[in-house]
Amino acid sequence: MLLEQALHQLWSDDQTLNALLPADHVTTGRSRLDALPRATICRESQRTVCRTNSGDTLEEITIDMRLRHESFADGIAIVRQFLTTFEHSHFDLSENAIVLALQPIKDTCHQENDNTWQFQTKLLARILLKP
Repeated sequence: MLLEQALHQLWSDDQTLNALLPADHVTTGRSRLDALPRATICRESQRTVCRTNSGDTLEEITIDMRLRHESFADGIAIVRQFLTTFEHSHFDLSENAIVLALQPIKDTCHQENDNTWQFQTKLLARILLKP
């Protein structure tokens, strides 16, 4: 399973986050949703940090979560719950991949010309890959 898919599944499993924005309004990759609110979780970058003699590899993946919402207050509530749910979390991604940590690295917000709000949160994921 890809990291983006795992985050989508965890979003769906989190009752509070899913109540604020149902997982069917969240996509991975390009969004084809027209209705607001909506969120997109996608991979921005990936790099190998190190390889060990035992064959383990440490990867860093930057994840970008973008949220479009008509309401500033509701959008902020979703972003806060997103960070509460995922910040410093760790979980098995697959049999050979473990997410060691998710760390927020950037948050931005601005109002678009159509008066909707665009929220962006970037997370840095550290993933241990076993041979």
